Amino acid sequence: MNFSKAFGCGRITPSLEDGTAEEIFMRGLELVQRHGDNVDWKVVAKYYSRAANEGLPEACCNLGVCYATGRGVEQSAAQAAHWYGAAAERGLPRAQSNLAGCYASGEDACGDDNPPPFPSRAPAN
Repeated sequence: MNFSKAFGCGRITPSLEDGTAEEIFMRGLELVQRHGDNVDWKVVAKYYSRAANEGLPEACCNLGVCYATGRGVEQSAAQAAHWYGAAAERGLPRAQSNLAGCYASGEDACGDDNPPPFPSRAPAN
């Protein structure tokens, strides 16, 4: 029996056009988990970018990390802040923390002198 065909495992890198934002994002995460430090960050960044452009907060945050570190994309503090901000607006705590750290580092690290306000949240009961 051909398990790759039977279970759809034959494709190592599925198309960026296949699947939901969550599925595309998970493919990027899977590549990182499978290959560790030897992963092709350009491919991972493409997966994150596709999912981020569809508004998935986790993908926005991870794409921000790619821009902050220069992994798979040209390093850009302004782009990192943009993607952290997109995820922070959707309520992702890790992105809010990353964005705050970006602004706290100063020296125009985020490419913007006016940090966006975080969305207000009602206190938990």
